[in-house]
Amino acid sequence: MFQLDTLILTPSVSIFLEIKNISGTIFFERKFKQFIRKTKEGVEEGFPDPLLQIERQSALLKKTFSKLSTPVMPLIPLVVISNPNTVIKSNDSTLSNTILHAARVPFRINEILSSFPNEILHLKDMNRVKRALLKQNVPQAIDVFDRYSLKSNDILKGVECRQCGTFKMKKKNRRWRCDQCLYVDSIAYIEALKDFARLFGPSITNRQLREFCLISSTSVANKILSSLNCPFTGGTKGRVYDLSRLLDG
Repeated sequence: MFQLDTLILTPSVSIFLEIKNISGTIFFERKFKQFIRKTKEGVEEGFPDPLLQIERQSALLKKTFSKLSTPVMPLIPLVVISNPNTVIKSNDSTLSNTILHAARVPFRINEILSSFPNEILHLKDMNRVKRALLKQNVPQAIDVFDRYSLKSNDILKGVECRQCGTFKMKKKNRRWRCDQCLYVDSIAYIEALKDFARLFGPSITNRQLREFCLISSTSVANKILSSLNCPFTGGTKGRVYDLSRLLDG
């Protein structure tokens, strides 16, 4: 069983992408197999090495292909950095075609396809491979922060405006108004709470709601939580609400 961000299966070559959303300056240090980020404050942090991750995924994919007794085809892994402002560095120049920004992906894929023009898998084999991969690539409950190398301070807090896309919605009486474009929305906070549940899990307290949605008033946060009609545990103080219902809708 494995999990892939994106797999491109063609009759001549398979390409899979390991996508990372990480900011700052990142360094792929190959002597000790380290993946290091340097923040704008100059702090160095270590993260799981994406190159080791794609090695494991490659081995699992090759094992799957071998079990199907299909012709052996090339397997090309790519590490894609989704943040365009991230600076990529390495002490191994040969990695330039393996680690790349998202904007370069279409061009790199075309280069790979041009390098493997000969068809290896026929349609029948392609369908067998697809079925096997779909069967094994079972979606799992994952830690988003670990999966995409995120820290809690990488998450943009606030309530997003559905009109202009900024996170400048503020609670004004019974509605939310965007300080950027003045768009008014009565349920803008719902998507913010869904995002919270996806990132941190479905349990939320008054304090967590205020911190995530940038609300200063405890009573306003209480009214929002009460309006959701979600199950909760605990008394008035320290009450924990279950947001699972929002994700089911």
